[in-house]
Amino acid sequence: MAPQEGLTVDDPAFLMEVMEAHQAAEDEMDRNVLRTMLDDNAHTQHAIEQQLAAAFEQGKWAEAQQLVWRLTYVVRVAEAIVDKL
Repeated sequence: MAPQEGLTVDDPAFLMEVMEAHQAAEDEMDRNVLRTMLDDNAHTQHAIEQQLAAAFEQGKWAEAQQLVWRLTYVVRVAEAIVDKL
C-alpha cells in the first residue's frame, strides 16, 4: 500500500525513525536482536492502533488518516524484520 499523493505522515522525525529501523532490520544478522526489534515494533504498532481507535471513536478523521499512514510504515518495518527471521 503506497501512500496516495498528498496523504503522507507530516512528521519528519517519525519518518526518519522508521527509515532507520528499516535499515537496521536489513543490516542486522543476529536473530535474537531481530526478535527484540520485532517486539519493540509490535509495541509501537499497538500504541498506534490504540490511538487510531480513539481517533475513530471521536470522529477525528484527519488524525485517523495520519495514524493509518503511520501504521502502514510501522507494519512495513515489521515485515522487513520478519523477512530476516
